[in-house]
Amino acid sequence: MDKNGNPTFDVIPNCAYDFIDLNPKISKLIESDTSLLYFGTLAQRSGMSQKTIQSLLGKNIKYFCDINLRANYYSKEILDDCFKKANVIKLNEDELKIVSELFITRSFELHSSADELRRKFEIDLLSITLGEGGALLIDKFGVNDYKYSIKKVVDTVGAGDAYSAILCLGYLNKMPIDRINFLANKFAASICSIEGAIPHSDEIYENFKEEIKN
Repeated sequence: MDKNGNPTFDVIPNCAYDFIDLNPKISKLIESDTSLLYFGTLAQRSGMSQKTIQSLLGKNIKYFCDINLRANYYSKEILDDCFKKANVIKLNEDELKIVSELFITRSFELHSSADELRRKFEIDLLSITLGEGGALLIDKFGVNDYKYSIKKVVDTVGAGDAYSAILCLGYLNKMPIDRINFLANKFAASICSIEGAIPHSDEIYENFKEEIKN
């Protein structure tokens, strides 16, 4: 952990997510009771998991892709396929710089590079997370840049997933991007205020259920 509470991870090979097998239960779930499938790039570092994830894409549902560029566990081909098939994409600023070198010819600039990526792959909703700087959210209607102030950071583990969860809810419920970005940042900040990624009680969840309804 660094002085700001941000972790660095060792990405150990041959983990459970490297061996995701397509089975009838998963296929039935995708086909009968799924509005949006959340998948990532890191799990596609193994041939088996990549084949399974790829087989679940292209259905009549929405897709959210979390871009995680760790070590050398990614390729231009996998990224290209993810960008083409996902409706919502999330990545951080450093990952956007790498992606820009692969897919965009002009020199990197946060807003213009993000918007060019969104337009190039016809992405419905693109999120660039900026750490302490909040997040940039872009759709075809505009741009929203928002930062939620955190009084005390206890632990940042789980903040990215918390942010993503609200992105998914906001997208499915067709919320305006300023509302999505506000709620997503606020929820991520709530997770940063506790130890670990999962609250010990449902109080945080209940509070956000009410906010989303409103």
